[in-house]
Amino acid sequence: MPKLKETPVQRMERVFRAAVFYGLERRAETIDDLAKRAPNARSTTYRRVRIPRTCTFEEGLFYIPKFLNDRQLCEMWGVEYHGITPEDVAAVIEGKDKNI
Repeated sequence: MPKLKETPVQRMERVFRAAVFYGLERRAETIDDLAKRAPNARSTTYRRVRIPRTCTFEEGLFYIPKFLNDRQLCEMWGVEYHGITPEDVAAVIEGKDKNI
């Protein structure tokens, strides 16, 4: 059976879950640690991470700055990332960047 194309909602949920779990792993925390700091009940936090489309705007404002960088946000929304590149960093270090 052929693999179905991922929908935009499925892509957003996949990127969100991956970013949250990567952020927790990077900080050596567990989902329980996140649930203690979250602005809602523990069971709600588990559900929000498992099914991100159920997040409210307020909860999104809690999760996004903690776990998603600009590249992940672009991937989540399906737009091309136009952030800084390694060449831009080299230009800044060498003092050749005219935008600063």
